[in-house]
Amino acid sequence: LHACMLRLTSKRKVFALVTALSSFSSASNAYQMSLSASSVIVSGGGVRSVNQAYTAKEASEIPEGFAKVCRGQGWDTKSTWEKLNKGKSWYGAENGAYIYLNEMDGKWWIDAPSGEGVYIAKGDGSPSPVLSGWTPLDPSYAPVPTLTDTCS
Repeated sequence: LHACMLRLTSKRKVFALVTALSSFSSASNAYQMSLSASSVIVSGGGVRSVNQAYTAKEASEIPEGFAKVCRGQGWDTKSTWEKLNKGKSWYGAENGAYIYLNEMDGKWWIDAPSGEGVYIAKGDGSPSPVLSGWTPLDPSYAPVPTLTDTCS
């Protein structure tokens, strides 16, 4: 279970959680939303612009850096986002950096405000970014960051 959900203290709360989750299939949006972190903190990475606090965003909102890359490549921004993101929530920082699950390659991406990919990590099926296993897309981006989810 997601780390936020593991902070339950009473048996009654655990029973209620298990009962509620059993009514959803693992593929349902309601199940995925129930396990999502509302915010993530990225720290210690070699690329300072991505060391930020990120909050969950609706899939209908497209990151500006992503749109900028699409425009630069001559791609349709909305259809490219829909193809890669597949309607999932993503995480954005105030400076425009963002984290999203690329459904085409099954990897979480941490992108700089410019839209440039910085770090990737294999997804684990969770709707929240993985906390470990990050790889820099360029050796100069080392060290890899630490991710911490927050339950706000």
